[in-house]
Order: sequence, then C-alpha cells, then structure tokens
Amino acid sequence: MNPPSGVLFDTNVVSYLLRGSPLGTYYERQCVGQVGYLACVTPEELYFGAEKRKWGGRKRRALDKFIAQRVVLPADLEIAKISARLRAERELR
Repeated sequence: MNPPSGVLFDTNVVSYLLRGSPLGTYYERQCVGQVGYLACVTPEELYFGAEKRKWGGRKRRALDKFIAQRVVLPADLEIAKISARLRAERELR
C-alpha cells in the first residue's frame, strides 16, 4: 500500500523552518494541509547538526516535535532509487 501523497522535507528545508527564516515561511505556506514526510536519513542529519552545534534543550525539543509530527519513511531499495534520482536531478539543475 502506498502512503498518501504529501511533502518530503529535505534537511535544509527543515533547518529553514526551525530557524523561522523567510525561506522557512515560504515552505511552510506551501505545505499547509499536506502530510509531511522525512526520508530515513533526515532525522540523523538533523540530530547530527544539533550535536555539532551543541544545541540547548529548547531547540532540541523543537526538533523532536517537528520530527514527531512527520512520517519518517523506512529505508528500502525503492527509496534508495528515488533518492538517487532526485539527488541527480537536483545536481543537474
């Protein structure tokens, strides 16, 4: 069974949202009413950034809350293929 359509949040977009930057506001408006998804690697990248930058409790709780409100997609071969295609397309642009 395929999950409902929605928005896949990339790590940099989550960073914009958590910082409350103008780009974050733009992306937030684009995603209203849609199911939010995170690729399985995205939480790891976000928590790595939080560790590296020695985030405090308030920022970590905001990150935990953001992730908890999204669907974290499991890793499988199809996800790896889709990720590779999207990364290649993005890089070519």
